[in-house]
Amino acid sequence: MAGPVPDLEDRAVACAQRLCAADRVLLASHIDADGLTSAAIATRALERAAIRT
Repeated sequence: MAGPVPDLEDRAVACAQRLCAADRVLLASHIDADGLTSAAIATRALERAAIRT
């Protein structure tokens, strides 16, 4: 049975593999409440995956 968004898992895995293969990742965000919150979450995820920013 497929989930609500077809191919979401495959796309997420492809994105993760691309990030892990990168030498460095630039994270940019908007300077407002939701942008800063999203950047903080993304930064923590990248740190946990040992991906340089």
